[in-house]
Amino acid sequence: MLGKKYTLFRKNIGIENPIEINDDVLFACGCFPHMCSEEESAIFIVFPTGNILIAIIHNYEYTLYTEKPVKQGQYPKRYLQWLDDHGFK
Repeated sequence: MLGKKYTLFRKNIGIENPIEINDDVLFACGCFPHMCSEEESAIFIVFPTGNILIAIIHNYEYTLYTEKPVKQGQYPKRYLQWLDDHGFK
């Protein structure tokens, strides 16, 4: 799913936060040491649909990768909260 971006994902999740499972969504995130907010990665696994969403912040720019397309209004609450926490809407 990430192709060449997998290395960036792994680098940017170096300092990990605890894994959360709420509302049938597994969420894990982290950042590159000493560069949180500039270099971060997050993964969201939506159990009911089996969909995987991976978000990468690189040089303060945000990109979302999904295994399956997500319709507007159907993004997990935790994903929307993570975006809002980082100033992306």
